[in-house]
Amino acid sequence: MGKGTGENRNGVVRKVPSKGRSFDDIPEEEVRRIDHMLNDRPLKCLNWHTPRETFTEVLRCHLTKVA
Repeated sequence: MGKGTGENRNGVVRKVPSKGRSFDDIPEEEVRRIDHMLNDRPLKCLNWHTPRETFTEVLRCHLTKVA
């Protein structure tokens, strides 16, 4: 993931809580919303797969090799 992609993801996170707001004060519902925005959006850098799909596939491959 390049610097631009990382900055974009930071921007997505900061759309939910206002700037300067502590993450400790974010309700669980908002945390789930942030999780969905970050992990369920297809990304060009992942060949239009979502981060959640990509992580799941990497984990599945790793566990298959370990077993």
